[in-house]
Amino acid sequence: MNKHSFRFYNDIDRCISEINEKQVRSVNICEAFYGGDSIRFLAECPSVKEVFVSSDKITDYTPLYELPSLKHLTIDGMVKIPLALDRLILESLSITWSNKISGLERMKNLTSLALYKYHPKSRDLEMLSSLSQLKEITITESRIESLSGLQSADHLERLELINLRGLTSLSSSGNMSQKLSYIRIEGCKNITDHNYVAHFPHLENLILCNCGRVQSMQFVRNLRKLSRLVFLNTVIEDGDLTPCLGIDEVAFDQKKHYSHTEAQFKQENGNVKRAIKKKLL
Repeated sequence: MNKHSFRFYNDIDRCISEINEKQVRSVNICEAFYGGDSIRFLAECPSVKEVFVSSDKITDYTPLYELPSLKHLTIDGMVKIPLALDRLILESLSITWSNKISGLERMKNLTSLALYKYHPKSRDLEMLSSLSQLKEITITESRIESLSGLQSADHLERLELINLRGLTSLSSSGNMSQKLSYIRIEGCKNITDHNYVAHFPHLENLILCNCGRVQSMQFVRNLRKLSRLVFLNTVIEDGDLTPCLGIDEVAFDQKKHYSHTEAQFKQENGNVKRAIKKKLL
């Protein structure tokens, strides 16, 4: 058994014994293997730093507060009873939101956050404005119309926006972190200002999937460090792919109105990259 990871099953006493004997750091509580509704046993496992919960049956999350070393928490299931996040000193959190959850805005040590089905009345991300240490944010299937609140995340390096149907603008984030190196936008078909990503000079990876229509790719000319560009199930309206030449990895769906076929682009891009490399020698 890997001392760093452990999956709970119904023989709880044996599980606790193995975890403490081998100083297991990560545990997985999955409904498929553990049919109980209590996680009280976690209080007897002080070595645990990471907890994954994949169950809708849990009736009490307070044992999490008693784990002295807990730094990483994932809850993949509906939280039906109160969970005070500010009683946990976490570095990373991945959670499906519910109105039973509180204290997110006071989790000052968070560096990684993934929110699923987050539906704030404000329709923005202002609740995250106090989480200034965040380096990674993923927002999925959430009813937000604005990224307002992210302007305080000065250390943000990775941003993923997935299936946000109400989001229309990236610029609503204000002066977001200049350290961003990875942006993934998927299933956000109503965004109209994709060119706003040109504000992030350190961007290395840009992924646009199932994003409807993008007016032009001219903005990528300003992204000098971009090494990977993906736009799948997304239509470039002006069809001009020449701004993408010179980027190490480019993936797109072939369209009749595009300036290049896949084969043509691959060949010309290879020529451009070789010319750039030769110039740098």
